[in-house]
Amino acid sequence: MKRTRFWTLVIAMLALAALANIVAAETVGWRTDGDGRYPETDPPTSWSADKNVLWKASLPEWSNASPVLLPGKSLAIVLSEPDQIVAVSTEDGSVAWKDSVADVSGEEVKAHDDNGRTSATPVSDGSRIFTTFGSGVVAAHDVTGKRLWARKVQEPAHRWGHSASPVLGGGNLIVHFVDLFALDPASGDEVWRVESEVRWGSLVVTRIGTTEVVITPSGDVIRGDDGTRVASGIGELGFAAPVVQDGVIYFIEKKATAVKVPASLDEPFETLWESRIEGSRHYASSLIHDGLVYAVSREEKFSILDAATGELVHERDLDLGEGSNSAYPSLAMAGGKIYLSVENGTTVVLNPGRSYDEVARNTITGFRSSPVFSGDRMYVRAFDGLWCFSSSS
Repeated sequence: MKRTRFWTLVIAMLALAALANIVAAETVGWRTDGDGRYPETDPPTSWSADKNVLWKASLPEWSNASPVLLPGKSLAIVLSEPDQIVAVSTEDGSVAWKDSVADVSGEEVKAHDDNGRTSATPVSDGSRIFTTFGSGVVAAHDVTGKRLWARKVQEPAHRWGHSASPVLGGGNLIVHFVDLFALDPASGDEVWRVESEVRWGSLVVTRIGTTEVVITPSGDVIRGDDGTRVASGIGELGFAAPVVQDGVIYFIEKKATAVKVPASLDEPFETLWESRIEGSRHYASSLIHDGLVYAVSREEKFSILDAATGELVHERDLDLGEGSNSAYPSLAMAGGKIYLSVENGTTVVLNPGRSYDEVARNTITGFRSSPVFSGDRMYVRAFDGLWCFSSSS
């Protein structure tokens, strides 16, 4: 009897673990899973407005939000200024459905012309799509476009606008306007609310032991389930987002910091190294791959750091765009190559390594969003629409 109960318990635990992995795999949002790495892909390394284009979906207005590809749904979710959510078929680029939250937005909220009101990338759990807007509105839709709920949570206070993307953690939808909020994904009701200094970079979710925590760009660590503050000030970013990889949190801007994730909530966060790199601001979030950190500042100063020590390995000025505000899109790794873009629509494709090794240089219409990849495809939300490039087209 005891052996039977033991194996029943083991099987149940394995089933729960498998279910947890399935649920986790369905969660997609900014940079897909937040780190900008797409290992099982083979996208094109060269493209143009008439080369390797599978399709292009023209959209009524621009947006800085990245596309979100819904697993198994053949849908790409994009935003369009100032308050629209649009589902585009990944089969042919046709619009499957769209909705506007103008009815709950209220009076227009101020925002910088480069930022707009749709800079925050949506997040999805596979069956629902959650969006945040610069008006302070948060909304939920199902995959057919049915609005499940929408509410104005908190009006952003900064006149430059809002851009922090939402995340799912600890069973809650977590959004950052002035305060950090956890909402019930099913109803939109507030679960908890804590003070936490908002920046322009997005949130990131990781685990400490078995507990999901949210890490903010300002270095707060908050439990996703109940809002308990685990730590504060472990790093600091003004514009980019933290990146978590192999148990280390990287805060990469002019001042770069690497922090070890503790094994339990009772242990402190350990700063592994601090370094400084060139560039006044880093709008683009960093890429960590094979022991190296890649970063680019808004004025196109490209840096490579040793991920273990913070030592500067390589640095150079790029010549890709115009002006001091150029490199908005975050770096990505796909098909074994690095993709680095600027807002005039130019993307360089690089071989990873300890020096600058350019493979190709490509230009389309302008964009500030971060490209996403799937299979042999690359999706780019440009100012004039959604482009889908394919290495097999």
